[in-house]
Amino acid sequence: MVKLAVPQTKPAEINSSEISSDFIPLGFFSFGLTAILLGLSYTGLIPVSGIVLAMGIFYGGVGQVVIGFIERQRGNLFGSVVFVAFGLFWLSLLGMVLLPKCGFGEHPQAETLASYLFLWGMFSVLLMVSSVKLCRALRIFFASLVLFFALWSSSLMAGTANFSLITGGASVCVGGVALYTGLALRLRELCGRPILPLG
Repeated sequence: MVKLAVPQTKPAEINSSEISSDFIPLGFFSFGLTAILLGLSYTGLIPVSGIVLAMGIFYGGVGQVVIGFIERQRGNLFGSVVFVAFGLFWLSLLGMVLLPKCGFGEHPQAETLASYLFLWGMFSVLLMVSSVKLCRALRIFFASLVLFFALWSSSLMAGTANFSLITGGASVCVGGVALYTGLALRLRELCGRPILPLG
């Protein structure tokens, strides 16, 4: 089983079979909180307000891109790909909402947005396959992402309220998995041993 690298006094050298948990917990926290807010707004429990948009742009979008570049400098190519890609996902998703309101282009049709989400689901499948030798928590995270994108794409095609509730619930679940993974990595750093199981 591949072990997660624990930061030492000097940064440990990272190879393709390790995951450094230095900035990665922050990346999971930013993804998790953004996904939970999206899910709550998608189910109608909270309005799509400036708070949700700002969270998606800065914490979920810009924040993850910055973390991805930091991980690239530290040699963690897989972590860099994951966080840069999903940081740009949040930015592009919110761009499709905000740009038409500013007079740039038109709001995408449901079929177009469903295709966009389907492609992100396929990308998540590739990441899940790439993480087969990494910890189980990451594999669960990517599997939940695949399910989330599949449900979201299907809900847009179906256009029913029940599907929207299911999609919102799936988004909250994905966010919960991301928060758990980030917390498990952070506790591992602080305590020097696994506290929450990562598999």
